[in-house]
Amino acid sequence: MTDRAHRTIAIGDGIIDVVDRDGATPSRHAGGAALNIAVGLARLGTASSLIANVGHDRDGFWLRDYLRRNRVEFVETPTVEFTGVATSVRVNGEPSYSFTAPMHRRRINFTSLTHAAVVGAGAVVVNSFPLDNAAQTEELLRSYSASAGMRVVDPNPRPAIVLDAAAYRSGFEALVPHSDLVKVSDEDAQFLFDRSVDEVAVHLLDLGARTVLLTRGAEGASYRGADGMHVDVPIAFMPDPVVDTLGAGDATLATVVAGLLRADSRPDADVVRTVLARAMRVAAATCRVSGGLLQDPDSKRA
Repeated sequence: MTDRAHRTIAIGDGIIDVVDRDGATPSRHAGGAALNIAVGLARLGTASSLIANVGHDRDGFWLRDYLRRNRVEFVETPTVEFTGVATSVRVNGEPSYSFTAPMHRRRINFTSLTHAAVVGAGAVVVNSFPLDNAAQTEELLRSYSASAGMRVVDPNPRPAIVLDAAAYRSGFEALVPHSDLVKVSDEDAQFLFDRSVDEVAVHLLDLGARTVLLTRGAEGASYRGADGMHVDVPIAFMPDPVVDTLGAGDATLATVVAGLLRADSRPDADVVRTVLARAMRVAAATCRVSGGLLQDPDSKRA
């Protein structure tokens, strides 16, 4: 097994995504932002693990098998819940969601095992965690703040299951000063702060984030550093039509994390621009398939 100091750990959701498109038979996919990150990193050649609340039911056993087949280590946490299911109806590739009850009660029971895994990891990526739960955020922060590796957070809120946006924002802001990279999308900025993504970037850097990754949908992505670095890249053009935007943001973040881990500890603007441009290609390729699984256009396995 790969030494944990060279392993990236994703923390958040591991669920079933059911995709219902234009009256066709619904398709089922392994999903959840943290699971997408962990699998995406593995597909990009980075050893990865997942910490998520996955039930001991048929869906949960299927997810565990899926993770094994994709070379992702699953760090078990105690749970009595069923595995969460998110159903999305697609219109022109854009989803609208409904969620099963376990998604509204999503919790991760942190143990000494999970704490040791997080503290000893080469990188930690928190994505779509229940940050509106103060107790959960405090438990996460205890491990996250002690980690010696690169620390990354993407709030990635699901508005339909966030009961208190202000509490979610507060939980997110608690992690920011401990983070080497903070990702925020234009939709996240609007939902959590009611401000533009550029205004939110300034706020996050003021809170103590070392760098901020901004995703702007059709306008591409940007990278802002506390040292003044400012890099913008456009989206990548591909001739095939967009099938599904599910997982595009996760694919972007996984590619950026993998690229930065392979770069110098303090990459310059040229390196960052190269990493972001590759992330845009991966995101574009991911949008050309259904289900959210990261697609690497430069790999034969995509």
